[in-house]
Amino acid sequence: MLAILDELGVGRFRLMGHDWGGYTSILIAATAPERRADDPDVLPAAVGPPPRPAARSAAHAPILSLTDRVAAIVAEQVLKRGSSLSDDEVEVYLQRLRLPEQRRATRGYYRSFALRDLTRGVPGGRPDVPLRFIGGAGDLVVRFSGGVELIDGAGHFLPEDKPEAVVAHAMSFF
Repeated sequence: MLAILDELGVGRFRLMGHDWGGYTSILIAATAPERRADDPDVLPAAVGPPPRPAARSAAHAPILSLTDRVAAIVAEQVLKRGSSLSDDEVEVYLQRLRLPEQRRATRGYYRSFALRDLTRGVPGGRPDVPLRFIGGAGDLVVRFSGGVELIDGAGHFLPEDKPEAVVAHAMSFF
């Protein structure tokens, strides 16, 4: 992401991410704090669990890293129970996990996260920048992580479920 911003000539910026993008935002803030926006009190904001509670909210990562089939089962439960996606929208996600090679890729991604990122933590510890974490109250991933401001009427796909709430939180923080 930093290389893309370099290529575009963007020096300092504000950043907000959802799900894996929230974790990515934290990593960028920790590894490139000099890139944050001109106002040092603004960046980054992340939509997702804070670094320490991230381990609790990522408790599903080791489970998803065990077998290919578990990823599809857990994803189906998260999508059907923790989101406001229609059955057709859920099916788009699940179709990808029905293919063995895509299940293996998903397992590998979670295995890398569980074995490397969760055990090592954020490089340099929590970034020395302000962070705000919001999540859907119905999100099975962040609901119990603590340190997350929960938005009623939203599930895992908070930006899709409550775009106005996400924008309002971002604008109040930025």
